[in-house]
Amino acid sequence: MIYLSVGALIRGQDMVSLNPEATVQEAATLMAARRVGAIPVLGFGGRLAGIFTERDLLNRVVAQGLSPESVRLAQVMTPDPITVGVGASLVESLAIMLERRFRHLPLLEGERVVGVLSCRDIPADYWMMWQNWEAAQRELTSAAA
Repeated sequence: MIYLSVGALIRGQDMVSLNPEATVQEAATLMAARRVGAIPVLGFGGRLAGIFTERDLLNRVVAQGLSPESVRLAQVMTPDPITVGVGASLVESLAIMLERRFRHLPLLEGERVVGVLSCRDIPADYWMMWQNWEAAQRELTSAAA
């Protein structure tokens, strides 16, 4: 198995972003056009202010009966998301995503957002490795009890 950094995995990814004043409708349209499930929201100086995901759209907009045409991303995005650097290992990043129940993880190079790791980006052998590790941990816990 080749061990990848998240930066190597997303190399060549065409990242899209919006600013906090963009509407949810703009975000949904862009997400559909680019076939992505999350968009980084960049504030002053291009710094990461938040992330807007499919779950945010469903739970914070649609389920609340809000109008996508009038709601701004700043109102419904996930602010200050957890991030990893481009040099982080894929295993470490997958662990964060699974433990925190995220499907998208913004990647930074310094303070600049360079991409978003999606659970769809992760090769199947890493998922199997994680499942095997979890099973081994459960066995150890059972044996110790």
